[in-house]
Amino acid sequence: MTSHAYTEDQLVEQPAIGLFSELGWTTVSAMEEILGPDGTLGRETKGEVVLTPRLRAALGKLNPTLPETAITNAMGRGSARALRHFGRGASPCIASFCFSKVWEILI
Repeated sequence: MTSHAYTEDQLVEQPAIGLFSELGWTTVSAMEEILGPDGTLGRETKGEVVLTPRLRAALGKLNPTLPETAITNAMGRGSARALRHFGRGASPCIASFCFSKVWEILI
């Protein structure tokens, strides 16, 4: 792939990846992602913008006293499904509402 100075990749994506790396985040390119539960990121489709297995692990870590069934229940609710599929046209306001509903279920 040819690199041009005035592309979205060079102006936005690469600086963001650099910043995340500086902040200690692990970054990965999903250009050649293998889809599926055992794939690169565990997504079924590229439309899933929330990494469900990582979300489940984070919810468990943030809520260590909750039983696994509570987290499973929250992940299965409509608001959690909407949050996982936010990339399919939902507005940021809708995503925020969905996340708040998931949070209400957990606490």
